[in-house]
Amino acid sequence: MANGQAEVLNREMKGILEKTVNTSRKDWSKKLDDSLWAYRTKFKTLIAYENARIYKEMSKAFHDKRILRKDFQPGDKVLLFNSRLKGFPGNLKSRWSGPYTVVASLPYGEVQVHSEKTGDFKVNGQRLKYYLEGPVEKCKSVMILEPL
Repeated sequence: MANGQAEVLNREMKGILEKTVNTSRKDWSKKLDDSLWAYRTKFKTLIAYENARIYKEMSKAFHDKRILRKDFQPGDKVLLFNSRLKGFPGNLKSRWSGPYTVVASLPYGEVQVHSEKTGDFKVNGQRLKYYLEGPVEKCKSVMILEPL
């Protein structure tokens, strides 16, 4: 029996015993067999399990819809998202590390990248974004807002 099922059984048995024995709870052991029989013969609906299955399917569809398909080619420069970065305030350290060079795109969204420091390793393609090299162009036109 799974942990959740045991909790449900215990809660149901406690409810049955509370309804059939005195408030002193001295005769619970005498009524335990009868309450277990009542629990086993009680009509149970599968609504909760059906709803859980439907919820799981909807959650999976919602998640799958938002997965971005990224096609990295060998030689592309990418940045790696570091989700385990803790202990640093947001402005002091970036969550993106790199750049890394893509060695190969593997099945199921896995990407093999290369770093001069760590060598080759594999990561989930969802944790990567393209690294754009080169100078950043300055905006030549400046818009001045005047108060109304």
